Amino acid sequence: MAEIKILTVPNPTLRKKSKKISKIDKKVLNLIKDLREVLKNRKDPMGLGLSAVQIGRLQRVFLAKINGKIETFINPEIVWFSQEKTLGGVKKDRPFLEGCLSVPKYYGEVSRSKKIKIKYTNYSGQQLEKEFSGLQARVIQHECDHLNGILFIDRILEQGSKLYKLTKNELGKEVLEKTSLPFVTK
Repeated sequence: MAEIKILTVPNPTLRKKSKKISKIDKKVLNLIKDLREVLKNRKDPMGLGLSAVQIGRLQRVFLAKINGKIETFINPEIVWFSQEKTLGGVKKDRPFLEGCLSVPKYYGEVSRSKKIKIKYTNYSGQQLEKEFSGLQARVIQHECDHLNGILFIDRILEQGSKLYKLTKNELGKEVLEKTSLPFVTK
């Protein structure tokens, strides 16, 4: 398999809305296989999901790590969001810092619904409707945003949240520094 590159900002493809998949054929199955390989072979343990648009394919499919397993979501549609929002941290004063493989070295506080219900088709072609909460709900919302041309940095901008960049300090140790968006988001 040829190496598949993950698109990064400011690549304009990341801003395009993905198209619905009309049938699960060999091309779609090969796309899913490619996504699985890229996600599985990431050295970065923070890669919890990957959408087709992130590898340059404008199709409504993403993969996400759910309970230690990589799950396939074809034509996902979030049909319900809880009103309760969260920054995702275990402790109230320590929010989960969301990141993205397409926005390397940047992390931020994104308020998302604590629970969601999603309709989708799985790898086997089975139509499902499931509820997810916590980190799983966060990952799914993040990946659904990708399918609509939205990046987590857009959410940070609209929410006025904090953004951090991973840098090295004078001792060469990686640290997070508060920063602002260094690039045009849309």
